[in-house]
Amino acid sequence: SPETITHDASKSTTSQQLRIVSLLPSFTEILCKLGLSSNIVGITHECDYPTELTSSGRARVVTTSDINPRTMTQSEIHEAVCGSLTNGQSLYGINKGVLQDVKPDIIFTQSLCDVCAVSYP
Repeated sequence: SPETITHDASKSTTSQQLRIVSLLPSFTEILCKLGLSSNIVGITHECDYPTELTSSGRARVVTTSDINPRTMTQSEIHEAVCGSLTNGQSLYGINKGVLQDVKPDIIFTQSLCDVCAVSYP
């Protein structure tokens, strides 16, 4: 029988029903190794493993970024990073609409350096 996880004073759910968003690729990998890949409903644009999770479309991308290493030169990336930091802005953001659509019960994140951290609305 799955363990009951209380995540809100008004409701509880089982680990089989838990809807998870992971805002850090290493968390995504750990959650999958723990057997929770079917519970992951949202990931970052940087999550690329496990491929069966990222290529299936089962988990939606909930983050945004102005940085695209496939279309930008190193100089353009450097300029964007420096400009964001100078202006006190993050390079990454949360797509609020997608986050609301996936209706997570729990969001895994951590405090990161200013370059890597997402901006919260």
